[in-house]
Amino acid sequence: MYASIRVLNFYDLFCLFLPREAFMSSVVPSTLQIPSIFDRAQFMIRCMGNVALSEKLIATLLTTLPVDKTLLQGAIETKDMTLMVSLAHRLRGTAANVCAISLSESALRVEQAAREDQYDLVHQHWLELSGEIEKLLEELSLGVRYA
Repeated sequence: MYASIRVLNFYDLFCLFLPREAFMSSVVPSTLQIPSIFDRAQFMIRCMGNVALSEKLIATLLTTLPVDKTLLQGAIETKDMTLMVSLAHRLRGTAANVCAISLSESALRVEQAAREDQYDLVHQHWLELSGEIEKLLEELSLGVRYA
């Protein structure tokens, strides 16, 4: 008769409503803090507070993102504009779904340049996108619980 309600512990609630920087400043000295590319609070809202789902999505992302990066790099090296558009579009959607907005915007720039056959711009934006991917992978690989 009643819907099941998941009771969140304090940490879950804390992470849902506060940005990462709000609690990292008390844990990590300011000299070691890295600006976040990943909006943890928005990601948890997208996951409807489901910790298991968020952890599964992060694990999947950690395995697929390096593969997509390598495939896109290969498409750029071979100047395959059609494949570049497809892979950049996929990266853009993936990044948006996990609330990595700056990475999504970088992928959009690569996608648009490839659609317009502007290889020099593709290469320029690829350097930015590649750096954003590395930042996200590093942030997600730190071993911090992301839920």
